[in-house]
Amino acid sequence: MKGNERLLQAIGEVDPALVLAAAEMGPVRRGHGRRALVIGLAAALVLALGATAAAYYGDVLLDHFAWRNGGDLTDKQLATIEALTAVVDQSQTVDGWTVTVDKAIATRHDAYIMLDVTAPAGTVLDPEEQNYDCDVEISGFNTEDTSDEGVTGHGLQMTMFKDEGMGENEGVILLELDRTATAASDLDLADGKERTVTVKDLRVWELDEESHRSEQTLVEGTWQFTFALPAAEEIELLDGTVNVLAKNSSTGNEEDVGLSSFRLTALGATVEYITAYDYIQPFDDMTVTMSDGSTVMGREGTNSARDFGKVCSFQFDVPVDLGQVDHVTFQGVELKVAG
Repeated sequence: MKGNERLLQAIGEVDPALVLAAAEMGPVRRGHGRRALVIGLAAALVLALGATAAAYYGDVLLDHFAWRNGGDLTDKQLATIEALTAVVDQSQTVDGWTVTVDKAIATRHDAYIMLDVTAPAGTVLDPEEQNYDCDVEISGFNTEDTSDEGVTGHGLQMTMFKDEGMGENEGVILLELDRTATAASDLDLADGKERTVTVKDLRVWELDEESHRSEQTLVEGTWQFTFALPAAEEIELLDGTVNVLAKNSSTGNEEDVGLSSFRLTALGATVEYITAYDYIQPFDDMTVTMSDGSTVMGREGTNSARDFGKVCSFQFDVPVDLGQVDHVTFQGVELKVAG
């Protein structure tokens, strides 16, 4: 599945048999850590949006953001995603299995990398019935917690998608690095430097009723790709410390928290803060307001503590145009973007 051809298709127009099949799937499964759980994209959209009409774009990144956004993407959102997207288009074939790094989006602490997978003719990749798995490492992003494995197993989420336009031996794996491994570090994913993405060993696995895992290796091999992601903009909203009130999840009390840094990118925000409590997760209120009055919510990612203080990350369901951000509301305090 290549290119950005926009194939619009309302969910109301989907074959009723597909809607029925989606209803029988149960909750949508998402993969975390090293393992890739696999879902059908069209069915996931039906489950996530219900009767709400949503565009079908024929592009995994666009469809993924539309699904998370809960509806169609606006023209401005589509333009923002296009401006952030780097087309890589590198392929390698091992034992008849071709893996292609199609495209990627990255800011300082977030990245989405799209891998096309084509199996030998006669192989059936069935994401609705099977879970697929591979090992992935991204060079240059090792942290204190993952010095031996880069981001593998730490903050890397993998999901395979498939739509009806693909052959039976085709699928797309979307790699998502969601700040867990990078928010509390000085690493920069989109700094223009070349990084190496290594994909190793494609597998299929399942769990029985007692959660015992059985696994089969589809192909042993290593696919390696080296490419640079363009530098991405980042805005610092604070000039000094700003105090906010936040609920202490362990006591239920409102506590003073000092914000020392609030960095905003197109894909999310990183907040450094000072509090007397260790590993507190008090934040539940973040809204980005655009110049046209529209809003984007920030989903809390991960809290962590380092020698320099504490960090909390937020991720947006759809990329935002930083040039159109008016202000951010955080724990009831409005942080204005400098003009």
